[in-house]
Amino acid sequence: MNNEININMAVRALREDAGADQAMVRQALGLKKSNYSDIETGKRILNASELITLLDLFGITLEQFREKYINSSEHTVSENE
Repeated sequence: MNNEININMAVRALREDAGADQAMVRQALGLKKSNYSDIETGKRILNASELITLLDLFGITLEQFREKYINSSEHTVSENE
């Protein structure tokens, strides 16, 4: 795997860095438990409005998210975790 991680893994890393659990994020996005879990595991794609809500929830801009979680080797979440 190269230095770029997929968006699903980046969403998980953002949530974990914020100290939030899946239930809190899921409720903020208005999703069922399985739908949010599917986002973090890559079984479901996060849509644009969900991403915006998520970024607002954690007070981070799209550019900050991209730099810290998408294009950074700082966060390397194992796909098996």
